[in-house]
Amino acid sequence: MNYLLQTVLANKHIYQSVDDIYAAVNLMKHNNEVKAIIIDLDYCGKEVWDFIQHIGTSRLYKKPLFVITSDHSKAMTDKILEAKVYDFFHKPFSPHDIAKAIDELVISESIENQVAFS
Repeated sequence: MNYLLQTVLANKHIYQSVDDIYAAVNLMKHNNEVKAIIIDLDYCGKEVWDFIQHIGTSRLYKKPLFVITSDHSKAMTDKILEAKVYDFFHKPFSPHDIAKAIDELVISESIENQVAFS
């Protein structure tokens, strides 16, 4: 999955892969350039929901979250929606859909930044 995402996103974005939630937190502490986070729920433990909640509520680390999952259940969809992630994708999915969503996020942030600093 990492190779696939990196291949699709590398043209326009810097993609950094981490092995777990703790590495993600460490990366965000040392790199202010992280603009969004992609989480594959299939490869995360239960602590991922604490991480998602922390990112969503933190003033310091608040970032748009993109979630990928193979769980198509209503319960999972409800949990993801409740977490207020930016966007989510059910497997199988087109990596180009994630790239498009990230591009839209970048464009909207650029517009917001231009307006905020005009």
